[in-house]
Amino acid sequence: MLHDQGNLTEAESLYRKVVAGVRQTYPGGHLKVAEALIGLGSLLSDQGHHARAESLFSEAATMLRQVLPAGHWRTALAESEWAACLVALERYDEAMPLLERGHAVLLERFGDRDSRTRRSATYLADLPGR
Repeated sequence: MLHDQGNLTEAESLYRKVVAGVRQTYPGGHLKVAEALIGLGSLLSDQGHHARAESLFSEAATMLRQVLPAGHWRTALAESEWAACLVALERYDEAMPLLERGHAVLLERFGDRDSRTRRSATYLADLPGR
């Protein structure tokens, strides 16, 4: 809510507290921890802090790969957001496989009209040479 209201500094502080609390409650890789990391990563990415967000999305995607079946849409979403940060950091070779895989899973799961699928398609289109 604070994020949506534009109070980004307070939103970041609260997200960091949530991540710390969730890590303490659910030690090790857990879906709840990954979700909290994605929330904080999204906030940072929206602020243009792509390097800080990239590490959070990377950690979340790694956790999700360990706790969810291969090809799960939550993992695909995390990978797409991670890849968007990599594109912003001009790390295109790293971003490409994440974007292609993530978009394919989201497209199959939700179809081309879903906002998550459209967002991943936009990230894919933003790659140079596409």
